[in-house]
Amino acid sequence: MGYDFANVPYVPTPAREQGRECLICNFFHDNYEMEQMRGNMYNPDDAYYGIPMLIFRFSKIYGGGIYDELSKCVGKFNGNLEWAIYNRYGAKKGTGINSVLAPSEEIERQIKYHDVKPIISQRNYFSEARYKSLCDNAIADIEDLHLHIKDTFSFSLKPESR
Repeated sequence: MGYDFANVPYVPTPAREQGRECLICNFFHDNYEMEQMRGNMYNPDDAYYGIPMLIFRFSKIYGGGIYDELSKCVGKFNGNLEWAIYNRYGAKKGTGINSVLAPSEEIERQIKYHDVKPIISQRNYFSEARYKSLCDNAIADIEDLHLHIKDTFSFSLKPESR
């Protein structure tokens, strides 16, 4: 059975954690107002716990444009894997919409099985070899993906919008 992120209670992630698993989380915390950030991209003590991903939500002050711009930025990243943003993960009426930054293959799995209960786990969806390859390659990509986002993603509100 898969891990149901939609039912995980929100626990704020400290803004200045250390390690590769925190690079993108820290960048978002340092540069944007966040409504939600669910943990690190992966568990450094167990690289195969799950395919690395970041679940987050920017403040409503940015509107939807920030996700469009981030999606374009992430789509231009050249790494071991293709990465994408999924903007409807775990959405519940009245709670806002969480987004996921993850390898494209994981995003495809989430879209395909979003409304399926019980959730089909990553380990049951991908072969063991593909699952481990996704974990390894995603972890290897994180530092370069962070630098790519840091260097190419800039979204700011017009002064009159603040």
